[in-house]
Amino acid sequence: MENHGIIADTCIWIEYFRGKGPVSEALLGLIKGGEIRITGPVVYELLQGAKTKKDADVIKEATQALPRLSVTQDTWLLAGDLFFDLRRKGVTLPPSDVLLSALAIENNCSILTTDNHFDQISNIRRYPLPGK
Repeated sequence: MENHGIIADTCIWIEYFRGKGPVSEALLGLIKGGEIRITGPVVYELLQGAKTKKDADVIKEATQALPRLSVTQDTWLLAGDLFFDLRRKGVTLPPSDVLLSALAIENNCSILTTDNHFDQISNIRRYPLPGK
């Protein structure tokens, strides 16, 4: 199955906005290469953590021009099914990670993250972190 892009998780974007290290550099390269897709849930989480209006404006500007993956009714249904399956296995993950996973599956994207939560979800392809 062909990969249709990479979704960078919120933790990756935080490193990017800090502007240092191999994770930040890797994300910049993927953005320049046109591989990164942005999602509403990631923008929401980033804006939630903004300390100032200037920080919020930088987040909006940096994510504005990227190809956007939208959450649809089908995305919500898939996320609900994923969450249900995980809970039946005794696994509880943050709803935002399950929703991001549903978007990745639905759009045939990989996820770039430092978060091990995504290892609990079948059908998720993780994009390798630099140096790993």
